[in-house]
Amino acid sequence: MMYGTIRQWQRDRAYFPPLFDRAFAFLEGRDIAGLETGRYPIDGEELFALVQDISTEDAQARRFEAHAKYTDIQVVVSGREKQFYAADTEGLSITEDKYATNDVAFFTRPKTANSVILEPWSYAVYPAGELHCPCCAVDKIGERVRKVVFKIARLA
Repeated sequence: MMYGTIRQWQRDRAYFPPLFDRAFAFLEGRDIAGLETGRYPIDGEELFALVQDISTEDAQARRFEAHAKYTDIQVVVSGREKQFYAADTEGLSITEDKYATNDVAFFTRPKTANSVILEPWSYAVYPAGELHCPCCAVDKIGERVRKVVFKIARLA
């Protein structure tokens, strides 16, 4: 997992592949708050954006997930959410496998996990295969969050 803010992006961009630049360019000069929720193509199936409005939930109600094909860049536009992540899936079981249809599988909870709080214009990057648990409440359950989740196909 990597974490940063949009403000820091110009400093950090050298550490990321060029598709990340194209993802963040989607945010520039665009009224994200005014966009309809849904999928926005950027580069076919290699890179697209999902504009989402979510309500945070209790962390214990959320499931850990991982993707086989896509890296997530989760950018919070408004509101706050806590996200948990764990680097290792060893010893965990898949509780629901949707890799073939939705590129996601849900896992049993890891014994230990780290967390990060995403505030407006901060982002977290979860490479394909890395466990993460987004949409968790920071202070109160049901906080409204607008976010953009970029999906970047696994780099060969």
